[in-house]
Amino acid sequence: MPELTNIALGLGSNLENRTANLNAAVGRLSGRIVEGLVCSSFFLTDPVDCPAGTPSFLNAAVAGTTFLSPADLLDRCQALERAMGRPHYHACHSDRIIDIDILLYGQLTEAKRRLTIPHPQLMGRAFVLEPLCEIVPDWPVGAEGKTVAVCWAELSGKRP
Repeated sequence: MPELTNIALGLGSNLENRTANLNAAVGRLSGRIVEGLVCSSFFLTDPVDCPAGTPSFLNAAVAGTTFLSPADLLDRCQALERAMGRPHYHACHSDRIIDIDILLYGQLTEAKRRLTIPHPQLMGRAFVLEPLCEIVPDWPVGAEGKTVAVCWAELSGKRP
């Protein structure tokens, strides 16, 4: 039987009704993909590494548990993105109705062609660390084992 694993996902939207898009994603994730889902506040953020004129993003993080393997979790998140209107093939850093990224999967640290855990840009993105810190500040990240709160403090210059 698959093992129940703690997970954290990042959510983002910069098209149409961003709040409704995030709420819809949270609703579809809860209980179907993520058990015991906890959601951060929604954070309005400037686009990062996007073309000029890209609309602002609304970002959030969710955490909970899943029985899905990392690959199955990725498949389910991508299927949810497509069901909500995001094209399967899209340009990197393009506008999106919804984006769902696997940020953390237990204490797993791995880099595969299709999926890297923890998320490879986790440590350098305030729009990911701030909402994540709100819901799972004590979660150790990566090989160094720094907590999410310490990572956020280092990035933001704030004390944990």
